[in-house]
Amino acid sequence: MGVRRRNRAWLAAGLMMFILSSCGGISMGDRAIVKAVYLNEEEGRIQAALAVFQCGPSADTAAVAEQARIYTGEGETVDEALYCAERAQNKRPFYAQNELLLLGPGTVRKDISPYLRFFEQENAARPNMAVFLTTLSLDAFYACEDRMSQVVGGAQRIADGKTQDAGAYRTITEAAPGSGQAHGWLPVLSFSPLQNGFIGVRSLVLLRDGKADGLLQDEMMQMALVLAGKTRRITLAGELGGEGFTMITQPLRMVKTVGESAQQMSLKLTGAVEELTVGGRASSDEQMRSRLEPLNRYLQELLQDLMADTFGRGNDAFGLSWWMRAQNAAAVEQLAQQGLLYDAGRITVQVSLYALQQ
Repeated sequence: MGVRRRNRAWLAAGLMMFILSSCGGISMGDRAIVKAVYLNEEEGRIQAALAVFQCGPSADTAAVAEQARIYTGEGETVDEALYCAERAQNKRPFYAQNELLLLGPGTVRKDISPYLRFFEQENAARPNMAVFLTTLSLDAFYACEDRMSQVVGGAQRIADGKTQDAGAYRTITEAAPGSGQAHGWLPVLSFSPLQNGFIGVRSLVLLRDGKADGLLQDEMMQMALVLAGKTRRITLAGELGGEGFTMITQPLRMVKTVGESAQQMSLKLTGAVEELTVGGRASSDEQMRSRLEPLNRYLQELLQDLMADTFGRGNDAFGLSWWMRAQNAAAVEQLAQQGLLYDAGRITVQVSLYALQQ
């Protein structure tokens, strides 16, 4: 039996056990519960690591012990590397609970597309895969073994949209390659072996032709998440009128409008500001209203910069041309063929936030 066929057989078996919600007489203690897969590429070799959670001899999947072990392997292909990681321990891998894929820094140096495509092909067994980039090498990932249960739990909460900095990263569609090379963006999951160290997302990596094409951080990252529909609230800090400020919004709405000829597209961000603190002091209702104009201008400049860093450079990371094609596919295709689609002025932006009524 080939390596790919063997892996798929184990995946299918794991999925069937998950669906039946029963061990069917087979002890879960004989299985390695895989909850995260790490892949990286170094010097032309694929590196893999499996974060495995152990069951007691009579436990079911709901009683998986929190302590994780990490098993590693290497190979010429993703299949081979995963198989070697599986063989590093003596239990049969159980993949039904695996919804987390971490891709190391080497995957975006050459082309990340094959890694995403591999897991797209396995989508039937793992339909809710959440994909994150990580800056950690294989050795650094292995060093996080004692903290891996916290990392997996934190990543799952982020993927489900249950944390403030998150916004549902579940599924690999943010940068799905289909039959071509990956484009779009992927979040970077930050973590370390430190027991009290940060676990979360502080940046997004833009992708073009399967490679890293830029980094979005801080307020630019938050604007990107709103544009992508991954979050509806913004919490950010900046400078307004020479003073530092912090702002928290109510749920926002990003309105996309395409002209009849599909020559122009407008983005309008609307919603209420819930809290605004300037110079360390909370704004009164009157101060809030007086500061809305410069605040909207500040956010509008951020959104314009985001468009310049993506669409204006020919990287349609947020799929804006899809909306244009829906209006007039022929016109957009003609612009693309003429090399005029990604004109800096083709996307106009407007931010119109208002004070929350008390």
